[in-house]
Amino acid sequence: MKFSLALTACFMLLAPLSYASADETVVPQDETAQQQAEYAQWAGQILASLQKQQGKIALPGTGATLTIPDEFYFLSA
Repeated sequence: MKFSLALTACFMLLAPLSYASADETVVPQDETAQQQAEYAQWAGQILASLQKQQGKIALPGTGATLTIPDEFYFLSA
């Protein structure tokens, strides 16, 4: 009786592990590299489209001026 109880407990503890590994999807390395390259191209296009401003920037209609240091960019709305 103790043996069957211990065996049942082992199966109950290990069953989720075998189920989880059967559900995992493995993506081939070349497909992952292609996805990363596509993402990098997409992100690069967005970054290039931004109008980054530095230095003294006058905010229209407010009379205020911002001073943006070289390590930062101001992105107007």
